[in-house]
Amino acid sequence: MAKTIKQARTAAGLTQMELSALAKVSQTYISSLEAGRQDNPSLAIARRLEKALGCDLRFTVAGKAA
Repeated sequence: MAKTIKQARTAAGLTQMELSALAKVSQTYISSLEAGRQDNPSLAIARRLEKALGCDLRFTVAGKAA
């Protein structure tokens, strides 16, 4: 998940601070997601990240794509 979010953010040309403002989460939270320290965002936060990044994020959960 960390790699997916960082790649999407970089492709969108956003800083962590810009993404955090758009997704209404803290920059520290974005940093933790990208570093793999936080690996279980709620569905609501995942949707806000998708909207802010303008893409569909795909994560693997228990061996299945989610």
